[in-house]
Amino acid sequence: MAERLKQLDPRTPSAAITVALATFHASMLVLVIVVLIYFFGDLGETLDDLNTLLGLGLFAYLWAVIWVTTSGALRRLGWPNAAGLAEAIEAAVPWGGFAGAAIVIVPSFGGALVLAAYGVLTLDGEALLRALIIVPFGIVAGAVAFGVGGLIGLTLGVLDYALVRASEAVLDAVSPSEVGRGA
Repeated sequence: MAERLKQLDPRTPSAAITVALATFHASMLVLVIVVLIYFFGDLGETLDDLNTLLGLGLFAYLWAVIWVTTSGALRRLGWPNAAGLAEAIEAAVPWGGFAGAAIVIVPSFGGALVLAAYGVLTLDGEALLRALIIVPFGIVAGAVAFGVGGLIGLTLGVLDYALVRASEAVLDAVSPSEVGRGA
């Protein structure tokens, strides 16, 4: 099985692998956020302010950004033909940074655009001023999010690498006849 994986075209990572990793990464990120809120905040109050549709929308946005960046990292890595951990890190860190920046910057600029449009349509100068203030804060927050995303990418890249190598070791240890029987 591991040999079959190595024969795949590295420029087009498997859709199943990309979706699985993106879902794993998004779920791990949400889990960490929920655990941190549980230990350092008021999880009940936070969840009271979040309705199902908003929560689903936020997760879908998070998952879509992570899917795009995971796909980019896998293409850069040349998965599954990567030689080692260093290559996995070189792919994971910048794409994790892009994910972090996109998760912060896109909603910030989207909110600024909506606020500016509202200000223009209603001739509300305060809304226009708020829209102008959001942009530089969005840029600074995006830069910070790029760094945080890079660290998260590093962590998940190392974890992904370890899990892939462990699964290859298991597959190499099992004979093809045992895999076919489901043993």
